[in-house]
This record gives sequence, structure tokens and C-alpha cells, in this order.
Amino acid sequence: MLNVSLVFALAVVLGLCHWITRRSLVGRLRTLERDLQHFSEVVSQMAEVQMKTFEKHSARFEDLEERIMELSVPSHDSSLPL
Repeated sequence: MLNVSLVFALAVVLGLCHWITRRSLVGRLRTLERDLQHFSEVVSQMAEVQMKTFEKHSARFEDLEERIMELSVPSHDSSLPL
């Protein structure tokens, strides 16, 4: 038969282990949440840079397309063959 003191001590040790494990997991979870928030901010910044770059290059391509179209239409006074 188990001694009551031994059962109590075992319960205290198990409770303490559970508390330490839970506290450790909560700390890890907070660290992960903080890291995820930071990662999310960095990804948002990268997306913003990519969008600005896309818009800049898109505008340049539109200007280039327009210039090509202007050059492809023959002028009436042009002596050059098509």
C-alpha cells in the first residue's frame, strides 16, 4: 500500500512538472507569435516593394508600346518604304 505522503509528493512533482511544461510552452507560443508578426510585417513590406516595382516597369512598358505604335504608323511625308 502506498504511503499517503508518497502519493502527495508524487502529485506535487507531477503538478510542478505540468506547470513548468505549460509555462515553457506558453513562452514558446509567445515567441512564435512575435516571430510570426515580424515575418508578416517583412512580407508586407516586400509585397509593397514588388508592387511599386511592377507599377514602375508597367508604366515604362506602356510608354514603350505607345512609342512603337507611333513609329509603326507610316507618316504621309515619309520616303521610307514600309
